[in-house]
Amino acid sequence: MSYKLPITTEKFLEASNPKKKKQNENELIMKDESGAEAVVGKPVSNQPLKEIIASNPQGAEKSPLNGEKAKSAEEQKLDYYLNLISRYEGKTIGDIAKEKYQSEYMSADTRSDADLEDIATDYANAHKAEKQASLTQKAEEKVNNLEEKQLNLNQKADEEVEKVENDYNVKVKSGEANAIKNGIARSSIIANLIKSYDSEKAQKSSEIRKKQGDDLTAVNNQIAVLEDGLKNALSALDMESAVMLNEELTRLKEERNKINEKVAINNAKVDKKIQEYANELAKTADGKAIKELVENKSGEYMVEAKKALMAYVATLPKAEALAELEREDINRLLGVEAVEMVKRYLENVK
Repeated sequence: MSYKLPITTEKFLEASNPKKKKQNENELIMKDESGAEAVVGKPVSNQPLKEIIASNPQGAEKSPLNGEKAKSAEEQKLDYYLNLISRYEGKTIGDIAKEKYQSEYMSADTRSDADLEDIATDYANAHKAEKQASLTQKAEEKVNNLEEKQLNLNQKADEEVEKVENDYNVKVKSGEANAIKNGIARSSIIANLIKSYDSEKAQKSSEIRKKQGDDLTAVNNQIAVLEDGLKNALSALDMESAVMLNEELTRLKEERNKINEKVAINNAKVDKKIQEYANELAKTADGKAIKELVENKSGEYMVEAKKALMAYVATLPKAEALAELEREDINRLLGVEAVEMVKRYLENVK
């Protein structure tokens, strides 16, 4: 059941807003808490609100698809102004203008020189590690082949010495057998023959071992050359890596600076567009109302919102109206003092 409040909307607004007096039909003079006067232009267009209401011409008589109670025209109007005030709450004309062009801003490359040096160092180290692994692997493969060659030289020398030993044994046995057959087994002839065999065996074995030693020395020299070459290559790689680090760091800095030059040029253009839009917006009725709303919680938006609140609660049963006035958004956006005034009048309604 609806009822009428024991106070008119005009009386309520006069009591809950800074004093105002009409200048003419299109302007109001309003005073803020400090006593400073501000001219309020004619009310801004309610076209968005009309569109909302037009989309639901039956108001409370029309039920939404989800089964919930449809909002009345008065509630829709209040919601419209609460949303409008909430959208601009705590913002300046410049903030609103900036939101319009926010997507056109480009992000700068904020990496510091230290960040870029870390990136360049990682890049140079990765290249160095890859090349170092390749050089080391190739050198190790060659050294392994040479070490295998050494094993083969030793095995070959051992086999040749063993063959000399076998040949010597065969000759000695053959000589002893012939000596026995000829009856000279204990003569100096066979002794001298065996002595010559010993000398021949020793000489051949020595020659084999000498060649073995010479070949091993040659292979060892090759290994040493490879190891020195690897050491020098790795040392040169350190220098190469240092040069690469500096070159990559220079490239990264140039890349960053070029990006930031483009960003600065682009963002300066966006800033100019924002300023131009803010200047134009400030001249409009919307802009003036937003400015007043942000600065002193007065102005046409607040006036219309408070009117909408009065009209809305007047359509509700007293208990529901009091419950609605506890809403955080209403108290925050319209001010606790204004809401408390409505409560006091509601509480006096029989």
